[in-house]
Amino acid sequence: MPLTREQLLTEARQLPSSERQAFIADLRQLDDDDELSPEQLAELRRRMAEVKSGQAILIEGDQVMREVREELGYR
Repeated sequence: MPLTREQLLTEARQLPSSERQAFIADLRQLDDDDELSPEQLAELRRRMAEVKSGQAILIEGDQVMREVREELGYR
């Protein structure tokens, strides 16, 4: 018999923070999978693998927005 929602939550609370965050991302992905094409899913998985392996360079959102504003000449 599958675990209940409450049992899953109890188990999830016992995970280390990083594992819990990954679990949450996996759950979100379940919902998103229905909305994405196979090609989009493949690209998403490729990019996620790059992030997990350290190949991708991640930039904070605030920094990205600053750079975009500078590039467009906004202050």
